[in-house]
Amino acid sequence: MNMTVLQEAIGAWEAATCIKFFEMEVLDERAEFMEFVGKKGCYASVGYRKGKNTRISVDTCAGRGVTHEIAHALGLQHEQSRSDRNDHIILVADNIEVGKEFNFALLKTVNYNIPYDYYSLMHYYDRAASGDDKRTMLARDPRFQLVMGDGKKISFWNAKLVNTAYGCIDDWLASCKQESEPCKNGGYTQKDCSCACPLGTTGDKCQVYNMSYRDALIKQISPYTSVITTSGTEVVSFGYPDDSPSAETKYTQIMRAPECHRAVVKFSDFELAPRNPTEDKICEFGSLEIRSDVTVAGGKLFCGKEIEKGTVFKSDKTDLIFHYKNPNFVQFGTENKYKGYKATFTVEPIPNCR
Repeated sequence: MNMTVLQEAIGAWEAATCIKFFEMEVLDERAEFMEFVGKKGCYASVGYRKGKNTRISVDTCAGRGVTHEIAHALGLQHEQSRSDRNDHIILVADNIEVGKEFNFALLKTVNYNIPYDYYSLMHYYDRAASGDDKRTMLARDPRFQLVMGDGKKISFWNAKLVNTAYGCIDDWLASCKQESEPCKNGGYTQKDCSCACPLGTTGDKCQVYNMSYRDALIKQISPYTSVITTSGTEVVSFGYPDDSPSAETKYTQIMRAPECHRAVVKFSDFELAPRNPTEDKICEFGSLEIRSDVTVAGGKLFCGKEIEKGTVFKSDKTDLIFHYKNPNFVQFGTENKYKGYKATFTVEPIPNCR
């Protein structure tokens, strides 16, 4: 068991909440406690169990794993198991490996009016529990398709959920002599009586609403992700044509038509790194995936010069979705010398749509 990693994870939860962890004495005979064990695996019992200890195995936990498992012990379920998950993700049951369905069980969770969080510490990534690397979850807000599951730290909503459930906020309000919550727009009072404010708000009381939390979050974690709604707009890859990114990059572009219209994109230029010529023929050094609707689990994947000038793609409904990825060229001792792509977005009516 890596004690440094464990202490860092404990420290993160102590800093974000009112919860404190104390090491038990050897002769302490209490039955209810949190037990960290070095047995093989990375898992935890969920929440308090009367008369029993809550066991957490962190021996093989990597990355965010220990912080994630402590959250389970505190009572948090996987985000994709929240009672409201169907409003935010589409589960692709056919792509889930047999025996791993439990990771997506729909539970009767108590959410305390805290929004669903694609970037939660508790969210799995979109291909989790798939035997053949197919998507098992589709984000209804497609801006988050490539980044859900990427959250490595305790998110704002994770912290607020725990602080609400454990009465931390009520205690802090009382000690700060506040009869009601002075923090606005989803913010909450902290131990020092200041406001913890969600992304998208400013001001000492979170009183200035600049944009939604999700809009602010995607701007922070995926700045090249965009939603394009104006017909006639030129759609280009980041850095086109002379400065394509050599650092690892991924983003989503959504071409969105009005109701009863479909998005139409016509390419005028396309050049990414060529497909790997070996037997697997994968797009190893850059790809563009095109999905014709948010309900489409696997889009068409292109690289090299596989999209010819004049090629047109159309959405099934209102949204045509581009997912772009390239690896870190620098770690391979090279740079991204490929132009990227340029296309034009227009719309057309869907026949007989009302």
